[in-house]
Amino acid sequence: MKLKFSKKILLMPFLLGILFLINPSTIKADETQTNEAVSVDFTINHSSSDTALVTDNSYKSSVKYLAGTGVSITTTTPIKGLYIKWYHNPSSEYTISYNQKQISCGSKGFLHEYIALDEETTEATINLTEDMRICEIVALSDGKLPMQIQNWEEPCTNPDMLVFSTHADDEILFLGGVLATYGARDDVNLQVAYMCDFYQSEPYREHEELDGLWTVGLVHYPVKGNFYDYYCADYDAALKNYSYADVSAFVTEQIRKFKPTIVVTQDLNGEYGHGGHQLLAHCVAEAVDHSNDSSFNPESAAKYGTHDVLKTYLHLYGENQINLNLRTPLSYLNNQTALDCCKEAYKKHESQQYCWFYVDDEYEYSCAKFGLYRSLVGADSNNDMLDNVSTKYEEELAKAEASKAEAANQAALQANEKNTDTSESKEAKTSKGLSLSIKQILSTLIALIIIFIVIFFQFKRHEKEYNKRVKDYKNEHKDN
Repeated sequence: MKLKFSKKILLMPFLLGILFLINPSTIKADETQTNEAVSVDFTINHSSSDTALVTDNSYKSSVKYLAGTGVSITTTTPIKGLYIKWYHNPSSEYTISYNQKQISCGSKGFLHEYIALDEETTEATINLTEDMRICEIVALSDGKLPMQIQNWEEPCTNPDMLVFSTHADDEILFLGGVLATYGARDDVNLQVAYMCDFYQSEPYREHEELDGLWTVGLVHYPVKGNFYDYYCADYDAALKNYSYADVSAFVTEQIRKFKPTIVVTQDLNGEYGHGGHQLLAHCVAEAVDHSNDSSFNPESAAKYGTHDVLKTYLHLYGENQINLNLRTPLSYLNNQTALDCCKEAYKKHESQQYCWFYVDDEYEYSCAKFGLYRSLVGADSNNDMLDNVSTKYEEELAKAEASKAEAANQAALQANEKNTDTSESKEAKTSKGLSLSIKQILSTLIALIIIFIVIFFQFKRHEKEYNKRVKDYKNEHKDN
């Protein structure tokens, strides 16, 4: 019986291969990587009133829970993460329980904290170890985090720039050009330090502060002094409300702790004359002049050592001025300009929108205008605060390249040594071979000579015996 083959059958392996390449599981995996997480509706402690308070997008409302309380979150759609905004920074760790698992959180003391869960769940419980208030909770599905979810990193250990701000909003209004231009760059580390702590007066401003910093692209959590926010009409009022020595000690400690390449702070004249701004600026100016002297604020010198800042910029300072370009779209700001980014960030300070000042680069308090107060590397030749200095990223690259070059040199030296050893080994072997050959030849010659001598003497002995026998024979038959 003759078999017939269909062309369709011949195409089957090809079609199966295509189906394998575009199988649904592969598509699902790709979607998981690209899909953005979304907020999921939930109830908290089965209470509609509590749920409403932690989802009303207001920093002025919160729910208080006592230590030992389990704050339970229930959803109908599976979640993969929780984003919690506390009323006050956690001062002790807490845990989150889900799917018979438990993870520790809160060790960093962040006011806004994102907690990733390692598997999806519809129930999770926040187990408190201290009395706490919660302002807001967002439950998130699996996927890439949306831009507005703040996943903070700890304060930077090796910043290129340390920016000192008196209050939450000064960093955007007057120093925002620096933050937006440099803070979101992958090759620059920027750390912000605040003089005033608003937990003592207006806690909601701490939330606005974080929202503003995140909007300009910062990821390192800010550090803060513990100074109360007093309004100071002038410098004398500031000296009455604050201890100059305490502010100076705080500023100097941050410089020695972080060891920045560049320091930036506010106007010596306090922008519009605010005494608190003036006090901070004068303390920073004095600190960079003496932070390399261990007798100046010796407590922090003993703790962190001394440090000499290479460059220091003051807002609106009249000498060696630069005017940052804030109107060019920047890829690391999602193609926004630094100025537009600052304006958007300032809107996050909702409680301050009644004030008359605003963010701009073309008025007397321009957030783009700075002067080089002190430099150990000479004057700027470009409109760039990084002029004449290397960033920590560049230094690490240089170290990596140097290490790579050194490794290559070591490898080359080892290869040369190996080749030399091999060559010497070959010569030695050749010499040894020749030596062995000569010895063998000599041994053979000596052996041959000995054999020749033995044969010769044997021959002579036999010849002598033969001659004797012949003579004896002749003598025996002579008479016959």
